[in-house]
Amino acid sequence: MISDAVIGIIIQMGMVVLLCIGFTFTYQIEGFPNFAHIGFTLIGTTITFTMTKLMGINPYLSWPVSMTLCGLLGVTFYVFLVNPIKRRRDGNITLTLAFYAVSIVLETVVGVYSYWIVTSMHETTRGFVLKKYDFTFLDIPGVAIMTPLASILLVTILYYILSWTRFGLAIRAVAENEDLSAVFGVNTGRIHMTSWFIVGALAGLAGSIIPLWTSLRGSFGGEMLVTVMAGSIIGGLDSISGAVIGGVLITLFQKGFTFALMNVESHGQPLLINFSILILGFSKLIPIIFIVVILMLMPDGITGYVKSKKWVRR
Repeated sequence: MISDAVIGIIIQMGMVVLLCIGFTFTYQIEGFPNFAHIGFTLIGTTITFTMTKLMGINPYLSWPVSMTLCGLLGVTFYVFLVNPIKRRRDGNITLTLAFYAVSIVLETVVGVYSYWIVTSMHETTRGFVLKKYDFTFLDIPGVAIMTPLASILLVTILYYILSWTRFGLAIRAVAENEDLSAVFGVNTGRIHMTSWFIVGALAGLAGSIIPLWTSLRGSFGGEMLVTVMAGSIIGGLDSISGAVIGGVLITLFQKGFTFALMNVESHGQPLLINFSILILGFSKLIPIIFIVVILMLMPDGITGYVKSKKWVRR
């Protein structure tokens, strides 16, 4: 039987990969870090909770709904916030600060909605936990099966679109040089809206996964944002494949390393049981440590480092 810790690593790996792709995608197309990325995730969690607990709908049927609505939310933010700021040429600093404010607004909206459910509908949210609504297969929770399948499917589809279609070529062209792309007839506005829809959809799906396995703590947003930033930086902010690599690695180091330490035994007893709280606390620092180390040693991430070594001839 697979332990809960291993299942948790599998689920978080799928979530983090999806979020790293979205975070990297935004940075490639728009040129600024989207600090509201986890806010989209919280909206996805809220949609799944509402459809499952309040409307009695199977939680997995909420996944496409969450992706669609969060994707449209991303397009809305582009049309009414990103595009006007860019037209005024206020710079990426303004966009970064604006989306930091947006992240606070989204978290507040989710908190107010949670409070409204408790007071008006007398339904407890308890961090939006929906584990009892999940199915099991061979004693494995369904979310541990569906999460990696959905992640692999979406990564494959996105890779195909970006690598083998004209639309993917247009996206990459806009990311490289938007003004030159417009000269050659690329509809840059459509490219931006599509990219924001993809980013929002991926974040919404990640949010729909969360309540089927764990609850949302008060510090969840900040911790997850640091983890996602670390994964994107490790892989390389200019590479979608790097986002996948970084998401896998940061999860393995953060969760896998913690799990390994907690299970070191001596004479049949956990060796570090008295330091369990300290180890769990240290695991939260791992993404920050990785961000500092990678930026010092490989500023372009793993994929950037590999490309430089592959193509440079001595």
